[in-house]
Amino acid sequence: MARPVLITRALAAVLAVWTLAPAPALADEPAQVGIDEIYHEVGVADTPTDYVVLVDTSRSMAEDGRYSGVRSGLRGFFAGLDAADRVTLITFAEVPTIVYTGPRPGPAVIARMPATPEGNATDIGAALDRALAVLEGGDTGAHGAVVLLTDGEHAPLAGSRFASSTAWPALAERGRALGERVSGYAIPLAGGENGAELLTGTVPGTVTLALANPSEVVDLLDRLDERVRRTELGRLVAGDVNGTVAATWSAFPDGGDLASSVRVTLTLRTTTSVLPLWVSGLRGELVGVGGTVTGLPEEILLPPGEAQHIDVVVRSTEAAGLRLGERTTEVPTRLRLAGVVSSPWTTAIESELDIDFALRDLDSTAAWPSVWTTGLSWTWIVFIGVLLLGVLITGLVTWELRNPQLRGHLLAQSADGGAQRIALEGSRRVRFARPASLSDPSVSGEFVVRGTRDGGALVTYFPARGQPGQPRKLPPDVDVDVYGILIRHLRP
Repeated sequence: MARPVLITRALAAVLAVWTLAPAPALADEPAQVGIDEIYHEVGVADTPTDYVVLVDTSRSMAEDGRYSGVRSGLRGFFAGLDAADRVTLITFAEVPTIVYTGPRPGPAVIARMPATPEGNATDIGAALDRALAVLEGGDTGAHGAVVLLTDGEHAPLAGSRFASSTAWPALAERGRALGERVSGYAIPLAGGENGAELLTGTVPGTVTLALANPSEVVDLLDRLDERVRRTELGRLVAGDVNGTVAATWSAFPDGGDLASSVRVTLTLRTTTSVLPLWVSGLRGELVGVGGTVTGLPEEILLPPGEAQHIDVVVRSTEAAGLRLGERTTEVPTRLRLAGVVSSPWTTAIESELDIDFALRDLDSTAAWPSVWTTGLSWTWIVFIGVLLLGVLITGLVTWELRNPQLRGHLLAQSADGGAQRIALEGSRRVRFARPASLSDPSVSGEFVVRGTRDGGALVTYFPARGQPGQPRKLPPDVDVDVYGILIRHLRP
């Protein structure tokens, strides 16, 4: 007999795994939010940015209108910044020069720049050194952005510290020390890398914004603040692209009996640091013994890193059996939880930042050394027996009260026939046929007599055809006409 049970449990386990497999096609998708709302949620829109703008003023910048384009583009760029942003504008050729440092500048700052580029060198190393010094002394809570606009390769004067490679490792170390709060943006104005590699080596993760022609620098600078926001958001969500939801259970009651309801607490927490996650189609199952997990929400939104506690009830659904006597068996049960994981942010971020998310569905299993009690306990058997006996006794007492014993006897006589004597003593119900009538022998029926609590008798006539008559009480020693028959109750 053990083999069919094992086969049944094996099939049940396979069915549980199949039914718990995530089904994205059937899951409800969360309402998606726009990119601007996401900026505010993560604080990118509200966190000030400390911009350090490095502008090459060597002679070659005069070609193809590069320098004039940069000046025009910076006007629009500065105008689009938030009031809380800070700007340090540095021009560089042989040496770097700070033109302005302070809050969001107005158009007049552009006039402080050289009217024409006349430098004889391009010391990108010295410019980056000055940019890092500005950020190192700035607000550590602000996001930093280094913007490099140049049309040439690094070409310093012979006396520059950065004319040889020995000074660059220290510069790179300082850039790494600033951490992820600083991003870099290289804008080559004459094609090629134009210093982008040097900025990348100093500020890890630098983005190169290539131009098809120098005139595009105006539009690019107009949109640079938006690009900075996107870069910062991309940095924040980079670690969340493969996020999922972790499930943990409260300490299971050791030896919890699945024959009754067992209450436990489920804790759900995202593995993401920024991205909120949406879990739909959440469902649980007992593996090892058939059962249910109730109390789970159909869907739930989980803020990043926050724990959500859910009280659930676990119970076996397998029949306990009708065997006499209880038997408790240890069951190596496992609680399995599954759900479809998505996010209300993915659509906007994937389209705006060109990031592909690969969120992992929830699929968690936890072992639980529970027990399962089957059969009927002797306590319940005795209780049910006593209950049935009590019901039987109550029924008998009620029947006796409603049907008291009769006393004496009856005399029943038709109008033209002889008298009939009917014994009642000790009986609870007595039936007798209607006495025959000589004038109308076709009339027939039956009388039923039962006792009353006061020692009297109650008689009801049941004709052979038609409905029964109304019960009539028989006073002692008095003739009573009951549907044409005189009946007298003679008591002892």
